[in-house]
Amino acid sequence: MVEALTRMVAARPERVLSLFCEWGSGTATMARWAALGGYGLAECADRYVPTVGILMPTPLARRLVASVAPEGREEEPDDEAIARFLEGVGRPALVTVPNLIEHDGDLSLVGNAHRMGVRRSVLLREKGDPVPSPRVLRAPARVPFMSWRRARASIVRRDIDRGVYDRHDGLVRAEAERSGTSRRSVVEALDLWLDTAEAGRRLEGALGYGTTYELWLTAAVTALWAPIPTAALRSPTPAARRALNTLAPGGLRTAVPEVLTNAGLRADLDTLVGAAHDFGVAHR
Repeated sequence: MVEALTRMVAARPERVLSLFCEWGSGTATMARWAALGGYGLAECADRYVPTVGILMPTPLARRLVASVAPEGREEEPDDEAIARFLEGVGRPALVTVPNLIEHDGDLSLVGNAHRMGVRRSVLLREKGDPVPSPRVLRAPARVPFMSWRRARASIVRRDIDRGVYDRHDGLVRAEAERSGTSRRSVVEALDLWLDTAEAGRRLEGALGYGTTYELWLTAAVTALWAPIPTAALRSPTPAARRALNTLAPGGLRTAVPEVLTNAGLRADLDTLVGAAHDFGVAHR
């Protein structure tokens, strides 16, 4: 942690750095893209800034503290309050890739607790990982993710002109059609995989077709819409593969809690995400 963080702060001393983002967020997709493309920092994409670990220049931190009213705003979560503050001062937050700290378990200091499920790191740095690059990946207009609330493929919409969060929706299928990938091609590829892969047959039995389709669609458009060169997607590094493999548990953690404890199910989900990723790369 110290070596990586020291390098990031030295390279970007003016930046706000989040040291963690949870595996089911839109920002997690940014981290996956960054890992695939060799970036060490990714712009936070959600309407909140991850606050499990956050670092900012001292003058900016003082302004943040001074902006908080003594009586507080109890209806506003801390992560959204910081996002609002940073938007107001024009300072977007960046997440370190890999993450440098972990959120262990499903307990919460701010009241989220069990309703949000386990929120692990999208990609935690491991011994042997290279020191991350200080290159920054900017958030595009659409960032796909698997919504943990509904186990459904979803999109974070960004206002590119202002560089801020706009909204999110579940219109992934229609957006894929508009970008040249037909629903028929997605379904045919999934059906072929389900019919021919042992992991596919097991997953359809365990999750049902609908959930399996939503996960396949999410992983496919994550590759299709990645704002990095296609060549970078074809051979993921071990770290990038670890990041891709958190997509399924991050999105299914509340709908299918067995993903947290069933190693066989996790292995099958990893296989599905890999196959859908390959489909997306081939159809860019």
